[in-house]
Amino acid sequence: MLIIHTMKKTGKTIFLSTITLLMFSLFTCNNAVANDGDVISVTINPSPTFSKKDTMICQNSIVDLRTLIYNLSANSTVTFYKDSAVKSPSNEIIDTRVSPMVTTTYYVQATNTLSSCSSAFDSVVVYVNAPPSAPNFTPSAPSLCIGATLAMSITNMENNCNYLWVNKTSAGNAQVTSSGIITGIAYGSDTLSCIATDTLTGCSISKDVLVKVNKPADVANLVQPAPLCEREPLHLEANATGDSLTYQWYLNGQPISGATSSTYDIASIEGNQEGVYTVKVTNECNTQGDSSSVYVTVLRNNLMVVKWDDVLIINNHENKYIAYQWYKNGIRLPGETKQFIEQKGGLCGTFHAEITRVDGTKFMTCDTVICIQKSVSKVYVYPNPVIKSGDITIKIDGYVDPTEVTKVEMYNVLGQQYGKYQFTGNEGHISANAASGTYMLIIYRESGEKITEKILIQNY
Repeated sequence: MLIIHTMKKTGKTIFLSTITLLMFSLFTCNNAVANDGDVISVTINPSPTFSKKDTMICQNSIVDLRTLIYNLSANSTVTFYKDSAVKSPSNEIIDTRVSPMVTTTYYVQATNTLSSCSSAFDSVVVYVNAPPSAPNFTPSAPSLCIGATLAMSITNMENNCNYLWVNKTSAGNAQVTSSGIITGIAYGSDTLSCIATDTLTGCSISKDVLVKVNKPADVANLVQPAPLCEREPLHLEANATGDSLTYQWYLNGQPISGATSSTYDIASIEGNQEGVYTVKVTNECNTQGDSSSVYVTVLRNNLMVVKWDDVLIINNHENKYIAYQWYKNGIRLPGETKQFIEQKGGLCGTFHAEITRVDGTKFMTCDTVICIQKSVSKVYVYPNPVIKSGDITIKIDGYVDPTEVTKVEMYNVLGQQYGKYQFTGNEGHISANAASGTYMLIIYRESGEKITEKILIQNY
């Protein structure tokens, strides 16, 4: 557009008026004053120019529209518009970094920053290519053992596509080849990624998968339980490590039905449940299983035997035990270190003993609760100790009817009888004709009273 200002002379002053023509512009000010003889110059500014190019991208990619414009006139900028060649703030694209999901046309106009002259609208096209389908593969949740290999298989391969496997993490627990062969290196997990790339467009897509590397089942030694009394609870625990573990408990080599958890419990153990307990722990990496065993000892209640109402004896027919320490009501009894314990007036209380086996190991017996109380006459037995084959004198203190018959039985500590004797009145004599050792004399009075005395027979 040309704006020509005509001059009207009044005296020596020239006033400018305006005539408008197309295509050219005269840059000056309205009503400016020019003197006679002044020269008026007219400057014509051309519209800015530029070159443009279309482009092609993949979905989810970003392109800066400014990179599609080149050869732009000096002192010029470009503005991009969406939807249509309409110059309005609502249609203007402020952030030129765009990521269209489908092929899109954008409109562009150049403006000279000095003259404000603008070019005609032009357009650029961003062609958008879709990526290939995300790869599906089997197994979908890969798991393998240390040292094992596993081949991943893509189930939806497409033509004109390349597939590449990579490890996204740096843990190094799994190693994968570009074709999807996984090797278990160390216990743990890694994230692998399969990348599908269209060879025609270069567009790609990836899909991740977590791979677990398992280690063989490993079970620590079972904790050896202390000997148990009948009807006490038993608790065993496998203490195993590994993945996806299965368990089977055995008693004396035979599987225990239903015993397939990491622990094995018996609420009230019986004597027939004594023996060797074994647990076998398996997983996919250790199909043969790893096991550990313990021997569970069940103490029968007949380990202690009551004799003559006032003597408690440990049953040691098989000579498995060599030392003893007795306890009453939970309190250690000093000096009570024999195979038996004797309580004058009858046994009454809760008794147990610490027993030493031949191999030196120790265990506590079950508690035996007993209470047998009786009146006891004072009886003297002497000499004590007595020499083998010598005479033993038994004297009942106090008045005794001279015609009263008193019977005497002699037993060893195993309860085996060695002889029977009797005498009248308050005193009698019996022969110590037995092997050296400790013996019990059971004295029966006609009143029904039973008295127990201990005597030691020696060789000299």
